[in-house]
Amino acid sequence: SPANLPTSRGFEGMTTNPARTKIYAMLEGTVSGDPAGTVRLMEFDPQAKRWVGLLGRYQFDDPSHAIGELAVVNENEYLVIERDGRQGAEARFKRIYKIDLTKRDANGIFTKELVADLLNIADPRGLAPSTQGGVFRFPYLTIEAVLVLDPNTLLVTNDNNYPATGGRGAEVKDANEFIWLRLPTALRLAPGVGQPR
Repeated sequence: SPANLPTSRGFEGMTTNPARTKIYAMLEGTVSGDPAGTVRLMEFDPQAKRWVGLLGRYQFDDPSHAIGELAVVNENEYLVIERDGRQGAEARFKRIYKIDLTKRDANGIFTKELVADLLNIADPRGLAPSTQGGVFRFPYLTIEAVLVLDPNTLLVTNDNNYPATGGRGAEVKDANEFIWLRLPTALRLAPGVGQPR
């Protein structure tokens, strides 16, 4: 059979529900025949060792985008990193959205809520060396991890694909950068998600 998903567009985001009785996996790209610019979110039953089925679809802001990660917040809410294929000064879109598995439209598309714009992070004290004008940018091609630390704090990092270059300059080898984000609105965490501090 012909491939229905481009090369290197398999499961990119994967997490469990808070009780760890379900595994959720999101594809990085659109499957042939699905609505343009959407990716599938699937459920896997680890006890039965079988796929349960399609939970819904995530709609990109632009069909050329990809996902970088999926992370649990509570039983229904999950974080998704959505990013463009650019980096450094050319980067235009690196965001974290929240989806709710119980909120889908008639076509099974999840509604999404912006949690963080990674190209427009307020840093009024200039904590990051690359901050300019009170704004820190996280412009890497492969932003691939978000971890919920507590209701107001996320840890985000990139995969530097060492020795890739371009995130902080055309000739600069990419580092793995770890950033802490303080959210303006607290997440509703399930027990066991994040670490109280």
